[in-house]
Amino acid sequence: MGINLWKVVYFVSAVLLNSTGSLAQLDVCGKSPLNSKIVGGVDASPGTWPWQVSFQIGGKHFCGGSLINENWVLSAAHCFQSVAASNVKVLLGLENIQGTNPNKQQRSASKIINHEGFNESNTLYNDIALVQLSSSVTFNNYVVPVCLTATNSTFSSGTNVWITGFGRAGYNVDLPSPQTLQEVQVQIVSNSDCAKVYGANVILDYMICAGVPDGGKDSCQGDSGGPLVLKQNTTWVQAGIVSFGSGCDVVRHFEDRLTYSDVEEIFSYHELWYLGKKIDGSGHNAESTNSKKQLFHDHLAYRYEVLEMLGKGSYGKVYKCLDHKTNEMVAVKVIQNMNSYKQEVEILDYLRKKDRHGSHGIVFMKNYFVFRGHLCIVYELLGRTLSQLKRSQRCSSAKLRCIARDILKCLCLLEKEKIVHGDLKPGNIMIGKDGIKVIDFGGSNFEQKIWFPLAFTLYYSSPELIMKHPSTTATDMWSLGCILAELHTGQYLFPGTDYKDQIARITEVLGRPPAEFFQNMETLDHFYGKGSM
Repeated sequence: MGINLWKVVYFVSAVLLNSTGSLAQLDVCGKSPLNSKIVGGVDASPGTWPWQVSFQIGGKHFCGGSLINENWVLSAAHCFQSVAASNVKVLLGLENIQGTNPNKQQRSASKIINHEGFNESNTLYNDIALVQLSSSVTFNNYVVPVCLTATNSTFSSGTNVWITGFGRAGYNVDLPSPQTLQEVQVQIVSNSDCAKVYGANVILDYMICAGVPDGGKDSCQGDSGGPLVLKQNTTWVQAGIVSFGSGCDVVRHFEDRLTYSDVEEIFSYHELWYLGKKIDGSGHNAESTNSKKQLFHDHLAYRYEVLEMLGKGSYGKVYKCLDHKTNEMVAVKVIQNMNSYKQEVEILDYLRKKDRHGSHGIVFMKNYFVFRGHLCIVYELLGRTLSQLKRSQRCSSAKLRCIARDILKCLCLLEKEKIVHGDLKPGNIMIGKDGIKVIDFGGSNFEQKIWFPLAFTLYYSSPELIMKHPSTTATDMWSLGCILAELHTGQYLFPGTDYKDQIARITEVLGRPPAEFFQNMETLDHFYGKGSM
């Protein structure tokens, strides 16, 4: 198609140097005594780019960054979506990822601060983050902060700049072992020319485009957050942060298989981890997430490969997927009615912050994103549900106590935070390698809000829920009692055939509720029809 491909980076200035200790380090920043993939790049000599940072989780590199003083690193906000600072290691002075690094300094991330204007649902804008180190680094020939450009600096089209990183060498092509730091020289491209590719509404004044018109040199997965630098006299200064672009020169590589809509969509993603059979021939293809066609081996957000369907309901479908970025299996819930289920993301994000160590039996939400009009929520992949366990075997008293204990860990946290799950049932309780996990918070809400769940299951619903009374966390305790009784006996505790029969069965066992309980009869008739009681 003859499209010119350029990388978009975020302009950064010396305003950021107001961080503690920065002014005292202006005399050392940008000095590279040893300086006399990046697609199309070459190996960098040790110490050439002493501010280069590798962010890693579990020993795996996922993003780049640049040291700006002894305590802070500059990077891209999109790198840290759904990432806890406690899991991030910060490595400096690296020559490569896999080999020997005699000059390595390693720290943990103690704090991650994303730009206040960064929005996880539209990650193209304000894509800037600061990462605080757990302790100060020691400056030497291999670890030096980069200088930041002065406020209101401008860069003319055609200016030569450098991009560095440990990212892939191309689409689905890892750097050859030992994965040496890559460097590539590109040129600044005017924003007006860049806007012809990405659109005027995408390229804003605080962005910089860089690349080569003919392609072949580009940043790739793992280069995000890394520095774009240039030399001013004898000092290296950072002008931008690698953010988004064509991705691994993939558009040029697959241009004969891409439609213009494909290209437009690809340009809106920071990283491209998987393209599916339609583009790279790696599996079976389907056209869209809302069709009846199967998605198997197609992609979700150019990262997740769909392998099989795990379940479906009124909300949409759940797929088992391979996350090509982390190389792990996950479950992705693809929701048709996005607005109705935004609350699930808000609740899970809130609980994720309250349960940082995952010790309360709540399914872990790894990520969420909007893809072609669908809300997609990424969860850890778990095993069987309690419904499947019930069908395969009866629970012993000892096993029942273990199950109750694990579920109560979840309910204790929900009670503390005044959150009502609203649809606790065997099908929403799963068995993982770390024990019981409660899933499906699609009908959850905070106790103080007047709300009614989108859906609930009659056999496990409290009388208050059935009668449309405001629900409290006691609703979930009622459901737990019904679940444990069912697991022990193999029978529903209150097997009502409809709402009226359910209330009657509960009343038969526990007695008639107080008179004020039935003051909501008009609401009951409205929802369930006249004569429901």
